[in-house]
Amino acid sequence: MKIFNSLGLYLFGACILIGEAKAQEKKFSLKGNTGVYSDFYSLTNNTNGNTLARRPPLNGRFVFNATLSFHKFSLPISVLIFNKQFSTVYPTLPNENLWEFISNPGNRVGIAPKYKWIELQLGSHVPRFSELSIGDLPQFGIGLNLSPGKFRLSVFSGLSAQAIQPDSARNVAGQFKQRMQAAKIGFGAEESTHIYLIAATLEDDTSSIQNTKRLLMPKKGLVTTIDYRLNLGKKLWLKGEIAGSAFTRDLQSKKIDSTQLPIDIPTQIFVFQESSRLDYASVMTLGKEGKIVGFQINAKYIGDGFYAVGYPFMQTDRMDITVDPRISLWNGKFNLQGSVGKRLNNLSGIRSAVSTQLLGMANLQINFTEKLSAAANYSNFGFTNTIANDTFKINMITQSIGFSPVYMSNGKHNSHFVSFTINKDEFRDYNIVSGSTNNNDMFSWMLNYGLSGLKKPYKWNLLYNQLNNQMYAGELRMQSIHTSISYSFFKKKCLTQLGFTYSETSLSSNAPSVQLLTNIGVKYTLNKKTSFSLAGNINNFSYGDTKPGASFIENFLKTSVTYQF
Repeated sequence: MKIFNSLGLYLFGACILIGEAKAQEKKFSLKGNTGVYSDFYSLTNNTNGNTLARRPPLNGRFVFNATLSFHKFSLPISVLIFNKQFSTVYPTLPNENLWEFISNPGNRVGIAPKYKWIELQLGSHVPRFSELSIGDLPQFGIGLNLSPGKFRLSVFSGLSAQAIQPDSARNVAGQFKQRMQAAKIGFGAEESTHIYLIAATLEDDTSSIQNTKRLLMPKKGLVTTIDYRLNLGKKLWLKGEIAGSAFTRDLQSKKIDSTQLPIDIPTQIFVFQESSRLDYASVMTLGKEGKIVGFQINAKYIGDGFYAVGYPFMQTDRMDITVDPRISLWNGKFNLQGSVGKRLNNLSGIRSAVSTQLLGMANLQINFTEKLSAAANYSNFGFTNTIANDTFKINMITQSIGFSPVYMSNGKHNSHFVSFTINKDEFRDYNIVSGSTNNNDMFSWMLNYGLSGLKKPYKWNLLYNQLNNQMYAGELRMQSIHTSISYSFFKKKCLTQLGFTYSETSLSSNAPSVQLLTNIGVKYTLNKKTSFSLAGNINNFSYGDTKPGASFIENFLKTSVTYQF
């Protein structure tokens, strides 16, 4: 708390003083924004502990984003600091020092000084090298990007996970300290013809926690890729990536004799163990851009044993092929785009059967006049496997169709907006034994009306929504009505908002659960740079027949002070 308060208030005040001072100097330029945010939450209920709080009672955060420029030098600064907000796997550190506070994965503190074609990254960053290497994991470390002319060189080394000691009493599974290194070298810009060689490694530190019961499996991964793009003309291009990986799922497993390996990799680079796997992956896209006609042909293969160290949740053992055409006519008044393709899973044959997914969708947008337009969409997704036995056979089809006309008009004093949306979804499971229990049909529609003043600063909105879902267990019905109004005072410096939402949800003939949500908000702009805001809601919920007599009330308040410079 003390660290957060000190850093937040001092940095907030300092950035205001710096912004005002630098604005007077022509050589320097400091642009950005900063803010202090606070959330307050409370829950009261009569459900005997069955309804749990969904937020902490008090949460604060400090945000600072700025770029200092001087001639060809720039210094982006990004700070996002939370006050005692941690994930479910990261416990609070009672004696957290300044370094642990800054490197805490719940916070983001990073700078990236750049001079001409030299850029240095320090602190929290998400290095994005390619689709099959790294680009999804935040890291705390140091990196360097060099881009003189067409030459490209990028390196990064950092901490991607901090050590968390297992604690069964607090239901904390724990995790190892994890480090990642990556490098990229090549020629050409990202959106132009280029070729890059990329290598990345990830490894858990087995000594970082006490894993005495060997419940956690420390891992290690290595991936190398070739990322390329060829511009075949002004509007035709081909891009893709070819990657190979070596991955050990458990560093505690037994090592393998190098003479038994299919390939020879120096032990200094990677040591093979019983839980190690070698595999490869590839992606490719052929695209054509055009004012009237365009398309993309996409192909992707991800081997079962492939592991992209920077994308830990990538689905493997699959192949996708899709074609995405697009057509635009009559100066953009008619736009049609779609996608059709196929996905194959379990290519390795390790599981019981190969499954197939058919992918198809289309979107249509027509602008009849300046006031009237309409959109329509259709999708069809099928999934099946190769098992002949009806008990285990999977054959499912999901279809969805929607239509939405929109009308807008401006009168002498007001602007009107009317939209109507209708959707129908159908799911069919053709398994003879149990398919009928999974089938369901859903139909929903929504009517929306908006009114805005052209000469006076007010807005009013009214929305009604209804959904019916026919399932094996019965018919699920949901309906809601929402209305909100906003008005600006003091020459639009003060914006006020008030809204109400009433909704009911019921299954078959059961009494519905009822929710009444009240929203209120105020935002005051002190000047062009500073603003204050307050927004809150009260959620009053009654369970109906699902929990007779049970209800709860949630109160949530959010405040903020922001400054732009």
